[in-house]
Amino acid sequence: MNIFDPSDIANMGWCDSYSIPSNNMSIVTWNATSGTALYWGHNMTRVIPELKESQCAPVATNRFIGFFIERVDEFQLQFWDLKKQQLITPDNSIFPSPYEIITYNEEYYLGILNNGEGKQELSLIHFRNEEEAIRIVKLVESQTIEELKPDISVRGQILMKRRCSNGSGNIICDYVLFDPETQTEMVIFEGSPTKIPMGGRWSPDGNKIVCLLRTTQGLIAEIVDVATGEKQSIADISLRELPVWHPDGERLLLTLDKWPTSSFMFYHIGMNEVQPLPMTFESMMVAPTWFEKTLYFLGISPNSPASLFSWKEGDEIPIQITPPQENINLGMPEVVDIDSKRGYLIPCLIYAPQKTTDKTILMLHGGPSGSWWANWSPVVLSFISKGFNVVLVNPRGSSIRNRNLPPVQPARYGVDDVADVKDCIDYLIRNGLAVKGKIGIYGHSYGGYLGFATMQSVSEVIGAVVITSGYIHPAVLLQSKDKLVRRFANYAFSPDVLTQPLDHIPSPQPVLQVHGENDLQLRIEDAENLHQLLERKNNTEHRFIRLSDENHAYRKKHNIIHWITEACTFFTRHL
Repeated sequence: MNIFDPSDIANMGWCDSYSIPSNNMSIVTWNATSGTALYWGHNMTRVIPELKESQCAPVATNRFIGFFIERVDEFQLQFWDLKKQQLITPDNSIFPSPYEIITYNEEYYLGILNNGEGKQELSLIHFRNEEEAIRIVKLVESQTIEELKPDISVRGQILMKRRCSNGSGNIICDYVLFDPETQTEMVIFEGSPTKIPMGGRWSPDGNKIVCLLRTTQGLIAEIVDVATGEKQSIADISLRELPVWHPDGERLLLTLDKWPTSSFMFYHIGMNEVQPLPMTFESMMVAPTWFEKTLYFLGISPNSPASLFSWKEGDEIPIQITPPQENINLGMPEVVDIDSKRGYLIPCLIYAPQKTTDKTILMLHGGPSGSWWANWSPVVLSFISKGFNVVLVNPRGSSIRNRNLPPVQPARYGVDDVADVKDCIDYLIRNGLAVKGKIGIYGHSYGGYLGFATMQSVSEVIGAVVITSGYIHPAVLLQSKDKLVRRFANYAFSPDVLTQPLDHIPSPQPVLQVHGENDLQLRIEDAENLHQLLERKNNTEHRFIRLSDENHAYRKKHNIIHWITEACTFFTRHL
């Protein structure tokens, strides 16, 4: 592979997300020098040059672009009027995190408003606030748009998730259809602990629905005929994301989970069969969208960051829309399934540097239900170029659908998944891929806590830990500004752990913590307080780096370069 240095990031760009307005002009969030910003994909010019804050999660019609800007303590919903070239801030614009904006009839979007009774109502809101909002349905309980996962048909019918109790105290979700015209509601999918509705999409004509369901075997999809209620399963297919309707309404585009990569296939509804796309493309394909007869998607590989592509039926090779980046020539990682000693395998990806080394870094993802894939990562590239073996670990609870990984049970986080990481360490040492004392752990968000807890359990094996946007004790999650984080804390950890008095936090090995000053999931004040407890009574080196103008995910190139450089130096010194 080519030698990669963190400073190379300054000259690179990558696509975080995109949207296609009705005029078929792509809009992308591209990682510019000062963070992600909206660009026109066809000529890579800024949509709103004067807007300095990072912009994310765009959706576009022929009238407006909806997106979020990242502020100090919040994400703010904004609309860009394409006709008047004017920025509009709606009345209810402040959110703890961005979400997928759902539009309707070019000028409306779905939002939640409070009524005079103090109840929440899902409503259609005009993007310029020029018309009174159309209040659709009263919500049974407080839910966010992200929790509802709504979609709206061409007839104005609403799909949404609804939380309810199954009588035993467990909260499950049904997927329901609400018709504003008749004020009637119908349960499309009744959730259960073994089949959980994750989201759905209307067909172009509004007669069918495709629903994504999470089961014990992975993600599956079912099609529902709204008029008859008949269901059609897409059998024996492990999916990565919600299928997308082809404009003809007769086919679905499936994103197949072929971990550690993914690819597209057609599902023909009438024939009940899967058909390959007549397309040649070697990288991982994700996030598909149809506009008329053109398919848009993101392509990504270990060698190159995410770029936007388009493809028309009849063409063999897709067209790259965003600027191509230098190919790193890293190659695909080695896939290794490690025995957990508890009846399942732990899927891992292993990258090795050009020269043999006895220094190894384990990487743990956040989520905590995220996963590692064979995609582009400046962190992985930097660690490899600095001479480390890199092992990407997917412990139990990771969302790899074609692997039968069990979930982490309530109050068992930081226990059962720690056992998985320890099994991976044992395997690496036994097979000569790692050496005691020369193993580092890097973790982001929950992965940081998982790495720290693993180090506390086998401190004689681990040489150093690096944590980004993470925590070293879960009690701080209860102070989060994000209610989903607080809900996770009460689910994942026992009351004894969350209320444990803290005088100091033992850490026999050095820890580097990196944290964004504007992190909404975990306040930097709480992270710094924990770091002070870490330094108390511990004689090892511990460091804390504040990243200015950053949230939970880091977007500014100079900050990304800074923390990766410091992490490489930290691991080099201690391993």
